[in-house]
Amino acid sequence: MEIDEHKRVTLSDIAAATGLSKATVCRVVNKSTAVSAETEAKVKKAIQELHYRPDPALSALAKHRWGPVSERMSNYSVALVMVTEPESGKDHDRIKLVEAFDRRVHELQMHSEVFYLNDFKNPATLGRILYSRGFEGILASVAQPMIDWRFPWERFVVVTVGYDHPAHQHHSICSDWAEAVRLTFDNVMKTGAKRPGFVMMNHRHPVLDQIIWDAMLGCCYELRQTRDVDMVPFRIGPREGRGKESARSKFAEWFNDYTPDVVIDSNRIAIWWMKDLGIKVPTDVGYSSLLGPGEADGLSYSGIRHHYDIQCEIALEKILALLQLNRRGPSQFPVRSLLGCGWAEGHSLTKSKE
Repeated sequence: MEIDEHKRVTLSDIAAATGLSKATVCRVVNKSTAVSAETEAKVKKAIQELHYRPDPALSALAKHRWGPVSERMSNYSVALVMVTEPESGKDHDRIKLVEAFDRRVHELQMHSEVFYLNDFKNPATLGRILYSRGFEGILASVAQPMIDWRFPWERFVVVTVGYDHPAHQHHSICSDWAEAVRLTFDNVMKTGAKRPGFVMMNHRHPVLDQIIWDAMLGCCYELRQTRDVDMVPFRIGPREGRGKESARSKFAEWFNDYTPDVVIDSNRIAIWWMKDLGIKVPTDVGYSSLLGPGEADGLSYSGIRHHYDIQCEIALEKILALLQLNRRGPSQFPVRSLLGCGWAEGHSLTKSKE
């Protein structure tokens, strides 16, 4: 792409040169964590080649612009609100969600911006800011169960992705967790596992917990009936996290008594407990997570692939349809859609030697 040497290179020029949206380029320039390494490298290369320099006047204006949204690309403005735990900022699936959001709103010619709930004093503060700036739709990416989230829902069209909760009367797109359990067991059993163990971490989400627990019990029954394989679950409460000595001690007692050859984790906690206890993965035991693939001390572990990027695209289509119908606020009959999951193979599962 040729750029007039007398014309200041803009973010739009960088976006055109890379084939990315302006929002994604802006995120790289602002050093956001919600960008993949490949995308970041691509943008930085274009910045160097085109000799891009930020306009100091525009940068200062952008920093203090908290008024209504101006110069809209379309009649609608949609905010992606990331309701995430602090350590989940580098989650691969969540990065893909943000990139999918940027790509789809660009295609739909909608004004958009990404907000992190943790950056604000409380949800009500964020709600006031979004309303004052003219946002009409909200795609809420919920990475943890949220029961008491005080927010001016009635002012917006809201669709959630990630976790769903019956306390929220909103349309939602989330993973089929029962299928996720079955898919995990299928892949674990392909390794020849004889004594799989299931670690259940209860959340503040009784409905989801029950779905996962029931699916696990169904898999246990099937294994006993068809393969003569026994499995013993280990269940702990929501307040017994990784840092709780009592929970780790209970896990150690269960592990020593049952001696599983694979640990299936409903969370991502057991792999750190095993590290603390000197149990090596995959040398001593295999490991997989229902929350998705990840990395622990340089080891990439297997897990469920939650298609958050596809959830995002479906949710945006739903938001656009509801905005066109002017249906804001909680729904009397929310539609809760389940999306199938995939499997991501890591290096935490090994074939049985038997």
